[in-house]
Amino acid sequence: MQTELNEYQMRDKKRSEELQEIIEQIVVELNLLDTNATWKAEAVDESEHFITNTRSVTNDEGEEIHLYNRDYGSERGKLTCSGLYPKHKGKYINAKRYDESEPSIMFSYTKGFDKIAKDIVKRFLPDYRELFKRTVEQIKCTAEYEQNLETRSREISKYIDLPLSSSNCTINDGEYRIIIRGEISGTIDTDRKSTRLNS
Repeated sequence: MQTELNEYQMRDKKRSEELQEIIEQIVVELNLLDTNATWKAEAVDESEHFITNTRSVTNDEGEEIHLYNRDYGSERGKLTCSGLYPKHKGKYINAKRYDESEPSIMFSYTKGFDKIAKDIVKRFLPDYRELFKRTVEQIKCTAEYEQNLETRSREISKYIDLPLSSSNCTINDGEYRIIIRGEISGTIDTDRKSTRLNS
């Protein structure tokens, strides 16, 4: 049985529906301006207990924009545009350096859908895509490192009586010299097939 919404829930639901309409119009304009990908507004599973003021806009390249409705204080009526980045092993990864901030812009959604889309394309997407690309490369390097480590760990396990895996070993500086973590510490030079272990 559906519970009747109270005054505040009705207000939030109306704002949420208005936001969805705004986002869908922005996506229409965005697809006219951005020829590198096809964007779409993600559907939101809303109920009387979950009214969100955030929308996701995604494309076929894996990029994802978050548009957050600022509905309080001096920022009321403004949208904040930020981005999400690729996942590795179920976790979002971001190749942002310590001395830089994530791309983000803010604008009033009363300025017109076409102008908002232009802001996103000109002021947000270039920096976001540069960081997105770096993140993809970082994940690729990480995956290659992990695969290399796992392969070498299995190879070494064949000639020493020690269970090895990527969870308890590290390759230092790109060399095939594996540092074992755990109860036994030491190094294994995989080129010379020699070991120095301390229990």
